[in-house]
Amino acid sequence: MKKKLVWLNITMSLLCLLVMVSCKKGFLEKEPLGKVGKVQLFDDVAGAELALNGAYNRLANYYSNEFGLYGDVAGDELNVKVGNSIPVLNSEFNFVSATDEDELAVGKIWRDIFDALNNVNNVINGIPPLESKFPGQVDEIAYIKGSALILRALCHFDVSKVYAQTYTYQQDAGHLGVPVLLKTPSPGEAVSRRTMKETYAQIIKDASEGISILKHFKSTGPAYVSAEAGWALLSRVYLYMGEWDKSVSYSDSTIAAGSISLTPANSYYSMFAYWNSGKETIWQLNVSKYGSKTIDAIYSIESSIQYYSANKLLSLFDSGDIRRVLFRPINDNGITRQISGKYSTGETNPFQPFSIKMFRLSEMYLNRAEAYWNQKMYTEAAEDLRLISQRAHPNSTITITYASPEDLFQQISDERRRELCFEGHRFYDIARRHENIIRGDDSNSSVKQLTYPNNRFVLPIPSKELDANPAMQPNPGINN
Repeated sequence: MKKKLVWLNITMSLLCLLVMVSCKKGFLEKEPLGKVGKVQLFDDVAGAELALNGAYNRLANYYSNEFGLYGDVAGDELNVKVGNSIPVLNSEFNFVSATDEDELAVGKIWRDIFDALNNVNNVINGIPPLESKFPGQVDEIAYIKGSALILRALCHFDVSKVYAQTYTYQQDAGHLGVPVLLKTPSPGEAVSRRTMKETYAQIIKDASEGISILKHFKSTGPAYVSAEAGWALLSRVYLYMGEWDKSVSYSDSTIAAGSISLTPANSYYSMFAYWNSGKETIWQLNVSKYGSKTIDAIYSIESSIQYYSANKLLSLFDSGDIRRVLFRPINDNGITRQISGKYSTGETNPFQPFSIKMFRLSEMYLNRAEAYWNQKMYTEAAEDLRLISQRAHPNSTITITYASPEDLFQQISDERRRELCFEGHRFYDIARRHENIIRGDDSNSSVKQLTYPNNRFVLPIPSKELDANPAMQPNPGINN
């Protein structure tokens, strides 16, 4: 018997559990799993709302586990705490990931993201029958659809960052992207990868359609996607594509949104320590409700810490930078190390929801600064840089001076590292800029440098997926 695709290996009971509430009878037809994308999924709009909660659950699951860690662990700003026998993402930290590591990050990131995508597609494909069956609830149905479309765009974007070379790897983006799934495949259905150009086209299509729907609804708070979150996503997507004018445009839209503003300097710590902490957070995942706290334990809780800040990161912060408050000292065999405090709410504030920041307004300024720089709009780029640096230095007056365009770019890059460290950006920033990974002298990785381009900038496609699906193409040079 032909095996099912890895991402379809989900039991009906798990699909019930993932919405964090009991499944409504009739929510999923009792059909083989490969058919769930083809049947009516919901009895009513309330069932669709539960399914959307399930999609948020699966997103929180992969962001709070290996995927959420990978963007920093594979970069150049972390080291492994001494005494950990086999830390999470050990292979990725040392760039020795193998295709048969199906139960480790190689397989788990793939499986977790496609679990989320499966749930999102169930929501989207269950909408048309509801639209005809419940004409009096068109607004509720539209809101669910718009939200799910942005979640689907994010899932495809995230899986492409890990398993495909960056969009600009080839000039025409004609290299391998990832499977683009708009429904759950049937058992045994051959599914192949699209090009990166096709992958990003679907991401943009879904995000744009989701925005066109959600812009008619007032944001219900940072726990849920919104038009502003869609703009923020496209600001990031177009930055990865090198489409500078469009990245600027979507950054502009997000920055101009009246409901969003930079958190004041005196509340910077609170932005991470508390759920309701100002207007800077555009979207955050409630991990206390929907996910695990793996990322918290590995980065922030001393008893289970696995990675700490490398000197290369710490050296970027001057003594007046308020962001230093988010580093916490620990003892590592007699040596003081600095760990992240961005995920420490479970330890320092046990009654606060533990959140992962998906988009913050500060990123939009930094996206725009980099896009401006690439358009040779250096004055505008410097002003965006100044705004973020000034917030970080409330007791100083910040002016931006630069000896050359290259000097300004380095300042923008360093500011991005200071502002967004431990939020899953660094490795992807290095890759999309076609830079080399150069770790510091204190690095305890077996790989101190990785020259771009390199096959190791992506993970191998899991062997179980390749075995189950003969149409699935491996990643050249790393799936051998």
